[in-house]
Amino acid sequence: MTAPVERLERRSPMGIRWAWLVEKAQPYLDGTDPWLLYRVDLSTGRVPSSLPAGPAVYGALGVDAWQYCGQTLQPLRARLNGHARDNDRARQAAKAARWVAVAALSLVDDVPAREIARLERAGKDYLRPRMGSRWPRPQV
Repeated sequence: MTAPVERLERRSPMGIRWAWLVEKAQPYLDGTDPWLLYRVDLSTGRVPSSLPAGPAVYGALGVDAWQYCGQTLQPLRARLNGHARDNDRARQAAKAARWVAVAALSLVDDVPAREIARLERAGKDYLRPRMGSRWPRPQV
């Protein structure tokens, strides 16, 4: 599992919402294609090795809806492995059952933490994920 499996379709309902977030993040994108989808299987802890290094704002997709929106300063693979090892077994099982792919906005290294938090909050407001907190905590 080393390569993205597919691309997020820009004209799909989920793609239209993602396009808005891509536009918001434009000044901070590092050049990595934000339309790539990376298959994940949190039940086995299998996440692709080709994920962006971070910092990043990411969205987890289910079959028919955005499931989660988050941010990370660490490599995205490490962050997703953290989701796979969630200490709350019910929450980890829910993620494993619902998350099928991840889209990521890979950001330049010197993006301010407050901008990462702002993008995550915008993602949560606009993507309307079914899981997770509505208010990100900025990492300063």
